[in-house]
Amino acid sequence: MKKITLFICLFFVGVAVKAQCISTSQYPFSDVTSSNTGVVQEITSCNYAGEYSVITGLIIGNDYEFTATGGAGNYITVTDDSDNVIAFGNSPLTVNAVAVSTVRFHISLSNGCETDSDCHTTTIQCISATCAPPPAPANDECVNAISLTVDSTFCDGTNTNATNAGATDSGVVAASCFVYGENDVWFSFTVPSGIATVDVSTDFTGGTLVDSEISLYSGTCGSLTEVSCDQDGGTTTLSNGFSWNSIISDAPVNVGQTYYVRVSGYDATSEGTFCLKVSTNQLLSAQDFVSDAFKAYPNPVKDVLNLSYSTEISSVSVYNMLGQEVLSKQLNAAQTQLDMSVLSSGNYLVKANVDGITKTIKVVKQ
Repeated sequence: MKKITLFICLFFVGVAVKAQCISTSQYPFSDVTSSNTGVVQEITSCNYAGEYSVITGLIIGNDYEFTATGGAGNYITVTDDSDNVIAFGNSPLTVNAVAVSTVRFHISLSNGCETDSDCHTTTIQCISATCAPPPAPANDECVNAISLTVDSTFCDGTNTNATNAGATDSGVVAASCFVYGENDVWFSFTVPSGIATVDVSTDFTGGTLVDSEISLYSGTCGSLTEVSCDQDGGTTTLSNGFSWNSIISDAPVNVGQTYYVRVSGYDATSEGTFCLKVSTNQLLSAQDFVSDAFKAYPNPVKDVLNLSYSTEISSVSVYNMLGQEVLSKQLNAAQTQLDMSVLSSGNYLVKANVDGITKTIKVVKQ
């Protein structure tokens, strides 16, 4: 009878030990901070069975649900940061009234602690009533787009300037490269003089959104035209171990025009802070100036020289053939007239400044 009792005790001890599967390899390599917002938060889309993730920032006393999907099975063991077991079981696993703020989320195929090299998507969600979703960001809709300055140096790998946490679907048709697009936020920028193309990027460390998709639009809210789009074009390794943020490169723009940028997560769980930057890629050249509709007439001119261009002419100066400035005028207009009646007959150089580029033409004064 004692042998039978001992066998039964050892059997159940063995099952209990087997049921607590402690992994020794961490992934993602960096800790993940719990959002505590009541929405499902992705830890990573590629945990292997036999790995664990470190999650910080849990609120002591709150309830959390841990899930793992993919692969041939998903068995979860939750421990504290010293691997003392808190809970274990098949996914989804609920931990009530968590007693620590940092946990390790271990994953295996079953309570036999088998491992694999398949990608498992792991998530955490605070399910307590106190974990309410955040309010929608101020730039949740296109009409409330946050204005950005081209070539700002704010995005440095530490700073963030936005979040899509709590964002709602703006109702704009999904951009051509978007997989999701429903937790989108909006930005705008106006192109300064001299710029021909821009880069638009979320490819910076420092944020908690590590899988973004972005699109660039011309036009106005309610009448947008897609200019360019990118999903996962980034090269910076983020906290999830992947380069899943986005870059739109060398997008053509027009000086003085306002453009809109839409940023979304890859899916419903891809939410968090990020930094969005718009930067100069190519400058306008003199050839760009010539190719547009710059006109100066009549030439030869007797009194008034008419000047026009497709965009605003900021200033114009007239020089004699000795290089001396004889006339100067601030215009800030696309069309203007220059009174040359006071000048002596002869040849002159007229220099017009447009978009930071100077166009020089020879004019004959009669």
